Amino acid sequence: MAKFIRRALQEKLDQKQIELGEDQFKWTLVNMVPAVAKNAASELVWSMGSEQDLVHYIEDPVINECYFLVEGPAQEVNMKKIAEQIPVFDPELLFQKARLVSNSQQLILFVPKLAISAPPEKEQRYFDFFKAVLESANADLAYEALLGMSFVAWKDFEPLFEAQLDHKEKDLRELAAFLLKSLRSKVWK
Repeated sequence: MAKFIRRALQEKLDQKQIELGEDQFKWTLVNMVPAVAKNAASELVWSMGSEQDLVHYIEDPVINECYFLVEGPAQEVNMKKIAEQIPVFDPELLFQKARLVSNSQQLILFVPKLAISAPPEKEQRYFDFFKAVLESANADLAYEALLGMSFVAWKDFEPLFEAQLDHKEKDLRELAAFLLKSLRSKVWK
């Protein structure tokens, strides 16, 4: 079993939806993490019946997405319960739609949502998706791919980051260098 399941929300939660979750799912608020800086994420964490079954609601301005991260022995059941009440993006549907888009501007919309839904361990279809997007001729799309890949943070992405250090676009080179340094010092130790 994976350490956690993440799903992007179709829209930001409002107070009514939060209260519904607390009442209907018997969530107990255990932690609130406010954003401490302009680009910092904020987070609410609830227990879902046990200390091990937790649901995190995260608003992340860096990837401009809101998402649930569910962890614990009942994570799959709990994510299914959440998805029945709160609209989240299904990864299968995201992959299908991403394959059908006709231009880079449309594809950019799928990159952060698929980064969120990627499992903690490498899954080849996600790896192939990010590699293809990164290798796009569109610099904006490649930039989004780097951000998405850093969010997923699989060590197998390291050679792809390294390849961007020689990219013709300065912004991509600088982002790749920054992300490599950060991931090597904080994640890939």
